[in-house]
Amino acid sequence: MTGHRQAEDKRGAKTALRSDPSAARLVAKSRTLLAGPVSWIGVRGAGKLWFNRCGLTNGGGDVAPSAACPTSSDPGPQGLIATGTIVIEARLEPWPGQPAPVLRYGAREGWLRGMMITYHPDDHRVVVDMVQGDELRRASVHVAPIIGECDLRITYSWDAPCRSGVLSVEHLEAETLHQTRFRDPLPLPYSDAERMLRGQAVAGERGKILMLGIARGIAPVALAPGLASGSLIDTPMGPRAVETLTAGDLVLSTSGEVHRVRYLASRQVPAVGLMRPMTLRAPFMGLSRDLVLSPDQRLVLTGSDAEYLYGGDAVMIQARHLHHFRAASQHETGPLIRYHAVLLDSHECLSVQGLCAESLFVGPMVPDILRTTVLSGLPPLSVPIHRLMPTPTLSQFEARNLVSAIYA
Repeated sequence: MTGHRQAEDKRGAKTALRSDPSAARLVAKSRTLLAGPVSWIGVRGAGKLWFNRCGLTNGGGDVAPSAACPTSSDPGPQGLIATGTIVIEARLEPWPGQPAPVLRYGAREGWLRGMMITYHPDDHRVVVDMVQGDELRRASVHVAPIIGECDLRITYSWDAPCRSGVLSVEHLEAETLHQTRFRDPLPLPYSDAERMLRGQAVAGERGKILMLGIARGIAPVALAPGLASGSLIDTPMGPRAVETLTAGDLVLSTSGEVHRVRYLASRQVPAVGLMRPMTLRAPFMGLSRDLVLSPDQRLVLTGSDAEYLYGGDAVMIQARHLHHFRAASQHETGPLIRYHAVLLDSHECLSVQGLCAESLFVGPMVPDILRTTVLSGLPPLSVPIHRLMPTPTLSQFEARNLVSAIYA
């Protein structure tokens, strides 16, 4: 399974390289996009909606759900998001030979505007069309084949003043990232952003929108941090909150070895959809206190049951596979949450409140893709390329069986 995941990472990078032959020319003519901090203006998902043109906040769980903000900083509904990101998490079950609409939006007030995202099963391609008046922009990227029901995270980012855009598709079943760059993106009016969030952007017949988020700035993709603020990491000087770690600090792996922090990766994401946080309640799985984490965070399980059932003294599972246990529940918060991950020189298992959690894994990745991740602030040559721990990653069914056997 180790080789399988590495092959997937390489395939994602290769797809990005060959999907847009003009990518090299684009970099030469316009500024390469760099992911960075963003200001989310709207989030929709799980029957909830938050929108604020000035930016959403999580002030003690209270948020500003309306479009009201101080006149001095309010761009107004006719203002433009010159640099921004639209993120859609969609669940698709396409039929062979039939294009599957992922999202559709249209408006005619003043002038024609619209956005359509479509998955084409014949050539496994995601296409994004943006229309404003007589202007049409199309971006497309090939993805890993979708077989049966599948979840995609589609991130469409643009910097209109710099004439650069990037389309990223994360195939969450295959764990691959597919990316292409495009030229001359169109800015998004705030009025259209609000209409899309308030329900005028709809899913197709063969799909479901799990989450829709719109932000100012270029949102990072892939390499998802998974530990919420306040998670305690074991260090030689005792437990420390993950968000307080900086480059050069020392942390302990579960084997007792000391490792130096290369970088602390953090990003703020919508707290709905597939990134909605979950809580594991102590003493489940040996926790010393309750832990809030992302469903994507990988955990390492050890013991005789793992060796007996799967032939290894340690196995890896995703936190999302624990949802059906009573000690695991969805964490209630506002529209946003900040996750963190510790980057080390090697891929390790960290001790987090008595639980084994993996450090940030970085596989082979071309520099242009690396610049669109949470590691965009690091020089590409300084980013370590990891070898996976020799630990198989279990499927949802396997993970539930093992956890039931160990903690029954």
